[in-house]
Amino acid sequence: MIGQLIVLGVLVWCIAFMVTRKSKVPDGQSAPEPLTSSEKLSAWIICLFNPIWGGLILYYGWKKKLPEKAK
Repeated sequence: MIGQLIVLGVLVWCIAFMVTRKSKVPDGQSAPEPLTSSEKLSAWIICLFNPIWGGLILYYGWKKKLPEKAK
């Protein structure tokens, strides 16, 4: 039960993290900057707790607008 809540919380955090970073880039444009150190830490924590879904959400959410961050 607690494990499921942790996974669900990490997925919600992952989606919010992806959307907030993606929304800073105007539509039709892409941003070439890589992850900052705090973004790297967040991505590592997300992928530590939920590697498959966390990685998929971040990669496919950022693939077009933030290709360097998606890598």
